[in-house]
Amino acid sequence: RCVQETGINAEYMGNIQKLTNFRNFSTMAESNQAFLGYYGIKWRGEPLRILLSVAGIPWENRVTDLQTWLSQGKNELQSPFPNVPYLEHNGKVLTQTGAIAQYIVHVANRPDLLGKGEDAILVTQVRGVIADLIATFTIMVNPFVENYVELAKQALADKSQPLLKQLNTFLGDKEFLVGYFTHADIELYFCLDFINALEPSALADHQNLVRLHQRVAQVSEVAAYLSSERNIGKTYLVKM
Repeated sequence: RCVQETGINAEYMGNIQKLTNFRNFSTMAESNQAFLGYYGIKWRGEPLRILLSVAGIPWENRVTDLQTWLSQGKNELQSPFPNVPYLEHNGKVLTQTGAIAQYIVHVANRPDLLGKGEDAILVTQVRGVIADLIATFTIMVNPFVENYVELAKQALADKSQPLLKQLNTFLGDKEFLVGYFTHADIELYFCLDFINALEPSALADHQNLVRLHQRVAQVSEVAAYLSSERNIGKTYLVKM
C-alpha cells in the first residue's frame, strides 16, 4: 500500500527513472565526482546527500531498487562489505554510513563538521541520541506493514517524546546543537523532517527543534541541495 501524505509512495518509482541509473558497478569513478548509491528514498541516504553538498564535493545519485541490488549490484560492487548506501569516489568504494561520513569530512578537510577538539565526543554522543530517536518510530515499528503510518504516529506520541524533550532542552537557545553547524545538525534535520511528514503535531512542544529544522534548511549549501534535481523529494520510506 502506498501512502502519499507521508512520503511512502509511488514517487519512489519516479525517482528511479529521474535519477542516475544503477549500473556498471565494476567501473569505479576516477575523477573528483562522487556517486552515492542508494534506493530512491531518503532514509539512510539523505544525511549523506546533505553532507556531501555541505562539504562541497561534486556528487550524483546512483539509484537502484531492492531487486536490482540483490541480483546485480551487491555482487558487482567492489567492496569487501557490499551494502547500500555506498559511496564511490576517486577509485574507492565505501559502505556503512559512519565510515562514509568520516571519509567525506576527511576529503573535504572539514573536521569541524564532526566537532572541533573535544566537541567531537559531544557530537558523537548527540548523534547516538538522534539514532535512538529515529529508531523509536522506524526500527521499533516495522515500516513495511500495512498500518505503518498509524503505528508510527502512535510511537511518536508514546516513545519518541522523551528523547525529543531531551534534545529540545539540550539545544536551548543555541543556533546549532553544539553551538556551530555539524553533522549532528544534519542528522537531526532529517529526523525532524521525517517526523514532520508523519505527524507535525509531535513537535508542538519542542519549538527549539522546530526552529533548528528551519535554520538547517536555510544553510546555503543545504538550501541549494533541497532545491536541486538531486533532491529525492518527500519519499522517506517505501515498500521495496
